[in-house]
Amino acid sequence: MDEKLRRCLLIFSVILALGCGAYAQQRHRVAVQVEDLSSLLQALRENVGLAGNIVVSLEAQVRNAYLSYVGAIKGQEVAQQNMDIAQESLRAARARVAVGVGAPIEVIQAQAVAASFEEQLIDATSLISTTEDNLRSLILDRDRPDYWDVRIEPTSTILLTERTVDLNDIIKTALANLFNVKFAREYGNTRARADLVVGGVTLLTDVPTTYFLFLEDQVAKIRANIVARFPVLDPSEEWHWDTARGIWVTEPRVTESTAKVPQTHVLYEATPQHPAQVRPWETDMKVGEWTTVKLSGQLPADQAQGMYDRCSKLLVAIKQARELANSIEVEEKDATAVIDYIFGE
Repeated sequence: MDEKLRRCLLIFSVILALGCGAYAQQRHRVAVQVEDLSSLLQALRENVGLAGNIVVSLEAQVRNAYLSYVGAIKGQEVAQQNMDIAQESLRAARARVAVGVGAPIEVIQAQAVAASFEEQLIDATSLISTTEDNLRSLILDRDRPDYWDVRIEPTSTILLTERTVDLNDIIKTALANLFNVKFAREYGNTRARADLVVGGVTLLTDVPTTYFLFLEDQVAKIRANIVARFPVLDPSEEWHWDTARGIWVTEPRVTESTAKVPQTHVLYEATPQHPAQVRPWETDMKVGEWTTVKLSGQLPADQAQGMYDRCSKLLVAIKQARELANSIEVEEKDATAVIDYIFGE
């Protein structure tokens, strides 16, 4: 963008700022010298597309900066009023303590409040400088020798339209909304129904969505606290079902009991000159036997795993059925008549 076009847009931004609210300065007049306005307008015509976009952007920036500046000034006025009230409360607290009708803690509390409002006043004053600098950067040329000497003073005010608030109507509307939402929710729960189908088999029909919530919670607890903790048969043993006793048993296992019996073997017979030479040794001899049959009331591993898998499939089916029930569109319900009756209308 050439210098002429930039200067022309600068003029436009100043005009837009004046449209937002007239301003004046305390020591210097804000102005832009234009040597050849016609040439600048011609530059705008040649760059109408680019200039149009930039002007729109500048307009928004200048308006926002101006409103922020005015808001900062008003915020300082409010902060100053709060500070004055806090100082007056502090003086009153000290006066009550001086005459013996107030506690010293009241002075400390009033001092804390005054200090807080003083900090807010300092922040508000600082915000004025910040917003003024931001507005100055948008409407003034930084190359001006008096750029930092210019003080911008808004002469227009933000118009606020006072709105009459009917507290009774607000309460009625809030209560009516609450009753309507609750009515629609409960009515929807009675209409939201679905069938519980697992593996193509329908277990339950026309089940309300509230029951699905209960069912999902209970099945999850059964799977985690009961089925997953079932004891299973020892896989190292061969088990079969004893119908007569109603229990799992193993095949009988016979175990023999042996004992060490000392024996001797004569190597050389005794002679008149030498005693007999004997070699002792031991042999295992069967002294008894017993039969072991193990009994168990535990479940086979495949049966316990099957129950766990069925619980998992059931949970998936419950969630799908609940989602299907909740997908049913429910009409809005109106319970305003209840509120009107309470308020006598």
